[in-house]
Amino acid sequence: MSVKKRYSPIRFFSFKRPQGFCRPVNFQRQKGFWKTVMWSMERSIRVLCIMSMIVLVSPCWPQPPAPLTFQSAVDLALTNHPFIKAAEKEVQAAIARQKQAGAWSETEIGVSWDAVPSHFNVNEADETAFGLAQTIEFPGKRSSRKALAGHDITLAQLELERQKILLSASVKKAYYTAAYKAKLLQNLDRCSELLDQVQTMTANRFKLHVVPYLEVLRIQVEQARLANKRFDAEQQLSLAVAGLNRCLGRSAATETVLADSLVYIAVNTGVEQALSRARVHSFLLQQHAVRTEQGLAGVSASVKSRLPDLNVGIYSQKLNGQPPYSANGYTGVTKRWYWGLQLGLSVPLFSRAGTSGRVQEARALHEQAVLLQDAMQRQVDAAVFMACKRAEAAQAQVVHVRDILVPQVRAQWQAGLELYRTNQLDYLHLIDLLRTWYETAEVHDAALYHYLLSLVNLEIAAEEGYITGDEYDQ
Repeated sequence: MSVKKRYSPIRFFSFKRPQGFCRPVNFQRQKGFWKTVMWSMERSIRVLCIMSMIVLVSPCWPQPPAPLTFQSAVDLALTNHPFIKAAEKEVQAAIARQKQAGAWSETEIGVSWDAVPSHFNVNEADETAFGLAQTIEFPGKRSSRKALAGHDITLAQLELERQKILLSASVKKAYYTAAYKAKLLQNLDRCSELLDQVQTMTANRFKLHVVPYLEVLRIQVEQARLANKRFDAEQQLSLAVAGLNRCLGRSAATETVLADSLVYIAVNTGVEQALSRARVHSFLLQQHAVRTEQGLAGVSASVKSRLPDLNVGIYSQKLNGQPPYSANGYTGVTKRWYWGLQLGLSVPLFSRAGTSGRVQEARALHEQAVLLQDAMQRQVDAAVFMACKRAEAAQAQVVHVRDILVPQVRAQWQAGLELYRTNQLDYLHLIDLLRTWYETAEVHDAALYHYLLSLVNLEIAAEEGYITGDEYDQ
């Protein structure tokens, strides 16, 4: 009894050279020749299967995230954030409300029976009427309501653009914060590298019995202190990246790699230019101007509400008991297709108080909109003015630290390191110079960070339209 061999997957992918494969092929031996050819084909098929599996599985391997640039972060937030999508839906809802405001009133379809007998048999009613009735508003009423709803569309569109600016500012602040935390982490790494150089020099000097072992221990303690600060910096960077992800409208746990860092941008923060630009391009001020126009349109619509509306109706009538009368038909005959017309006017006999109240309300709302527009204009001017002053102060601080403090501290560190090599400076002064170098780099990055934030605040000062009480006091 013969047993059929079973080939396992491991044996299928194993490459076993047939005996005598590398020897010269004797073409007279056809059996050995075809055996070699079949083995070569089998090996090619196995290699092809393995490569196909690699190609199919490779897209499933986790890929590193693409670096997130500053502009791509803003574009991603404007595309995915739910606040922007909600504002877009509000625009669509305002367009639908305008359609409702300009629609005609509903047509009434009715049937009536006159002179119905006491047993309520409508077939024996003397008169049956079936018809349509339509209310035709006074010319100008529908157009006034439609214009009033059109202001709502403009307000929704302006609010959408305003939300885009505010969201872009939030994303910029979050990106700058994450980049600032990453920069602090880089400064710690650079400081750790410099400290490693000092440690190498101190270890060599200790081997030469130039310095005591206490200085080696102090170096190790300083390295441990930097390690603790680096741990805190990593935690702060993780929190900043999580805040950036939330601004982008995605999960806070999304892995994100920043492609851009803090870069100084020279901007002319002139007060007069900023004020003139805000008065023209501020969506917040445009909203208040539209509300003022909407209040005026509301006054016009409320005044037109006093005008009468026309009601028109047409009816088809069926009349019973009509002549001629006869001995057989003493009750008369039934006549059909008699037409009836109805005309009516809506006169405010008992609703004058309601119409006059609507007019007074519309005028009060218009006056309120005018007052709020003037107040918001002054408030935006104050906010832009304070934002310009803060941006100018932050810019001066960045220039001072970058052009004066950083070069001097860098030169002092290089000189101190050379003096320490020649044993002309002790360890404590060298560590003090190293800490000063790190603090100066941190001060420079903090000044640059606050300057960039002040530029973002200047961009949205005309859209937020408010300043704190401390700023009023100043």
